[in-house]
Amino acid sequence: MHSVTKHPLIVHTVTVLMCGICIGILVGILAGRNSMRSRSRLSTDGRDTIRAAVAFRADLADRLGYATGMEYALLQKYGDDEGVCVDVRLTYTDSSILWSELEDGRLDILLLDGTDSSYLVHERAIKCCLRSGLCRWAVRRNDKRLLVNVNHWLGLFMETPEFSAMRTRFSLLPKLGLPKDTIDINTVKARRISPYDDIIRQNARILEWDWRLLASLICQESKFVLSMQSSRNAVGLMQVRPLTAEHYGLPLSFEPSDNIHLGTLHLLNLLKHFSESEFTDADVIKFSLAAYNCGESRIRNCIEYARTQGYDASNWAGVESAILEMREKGMFNGTETLNLVNGILERYEVYCKSVEP
Repeated sequence: MHSVTKHPLIVHTVTVLMCGICIGILVGILAGRNSMRSRSRLSTDGRDTIRAAVAFRADLADRLGYATGMEYALLQKYGDDEGVCVDVRLTYTDSSILWSELEDGRLDILLLDGTDSSYLVHERAIKCCLRSGLCRWAVRRNDKRLLVNVNHWLGLFMETPEFSAMRTRFSLLPKLGLPKDTIDINTVKARRISPYDDIIRQNARILEWDWRLLASLICQESKFVLSMQSSRNAVGLMQVRPLTAEHYGLPLSFEPSDNIHLGTLHLLNLLKHFSESEFTDADVIKFSLAAYNCGESRIRNCIEYARTQGYDASNWAGVESAILEMREKGMFNGTETLNLVNGILERYEVYCKSVEP
C-alpha cells in the first residue's frame, strides 16, 4: 500500500477554507439574530421613546403597597429589552384625564390598577393588553405595532425566572414597618426590608450609616411606596421637596435611585452642619432627622429657643423639651417632627433585632 503525502500548501488552503466557512456560518447566525431582534424592536418604526403613566387611586396606595414600584420596574425592563427609552410618569390623576391623553397620543401606554373599570367606556379606542399582576396595561387600539409588541413581551417575560424573582421582591409586605408590629426575634433574621435594599445600602455608605437606619427613615417617609406624594409636593421614597432638588441642582424624580440619592445628599449636608456643633454623634443624627422633616432653620430656631429659655441646648433631650413648650405656646407644632424622630429610631431598633446587617 502506497502512503499519500499531503502537500503543505494544500493543507493550508483547506484549513483556511474551512475557517472561512465556519466564520461565515457564525456571522450568518448572528446577523439573523440581530435581524430578528431589530424587527421586534420599536425603533424600526422611528420611535425611540415610549411615554407611559402608572396611575393608582390615592386611597389605594397603602393597600397596593409595592405595586407601583413593580410596574415601574417592569416598564424599565421592557424598555431595556426592546431598545427604547420609557418615560414613566407616576400619578394619582383622575383616570378620565389619562384616558384622553392615551387616545390623543400624548401617552403610549397607560397602567391602571385592576379594579379600575373605566377602560370599558373607552373600548372603541383603547385595547387592554395582558395583565402583569395588579395592573392593567392599555394601548391605543390603532397602535397595532406597540399593541402586538407589548403583548408579546409581557407573555414571554412573565414566564421567566426573572419575572418570578421580581414578583417575589415586590410582594414583600412591610411587616417590619412599624415599631408596634409584633416580631419574633428568636426566629431566623430576615434578609430584606424592602424592594430597594440594594440602593439603600449604597447610599447608607455615603452617610457612614447602618443601612437599616436609612431604611427606617424611608419607611417613615413613604412606607416604601414609590408613587407617594404629599400635600407639600414632596415626592418619592424619601419625600424630597422641589426646593430641595433645586438647591442641589438635580431633577425631582420618583425614580428610586435618583430619589434616594437626592435625599441622601440632603441628609449628608444636614449631618455636616450639625456635626460642627458640640453634639454627640447620636444627637447629630437626631437633629439631622428632625431637620429633614421640618427644615434646618426651624431646628436652629428651636435650639436657640432652648438656649434662651434655660433648657440644655447642648443635647437633643433639652431641645426636645423646648419644642414641647413651643407647641404649648403655639410657636411651633413640633408633634410631627418629634414623632418622626422617635418613630425612625424605634423602628431602627426593631430592624437591628430582626434584619441581618
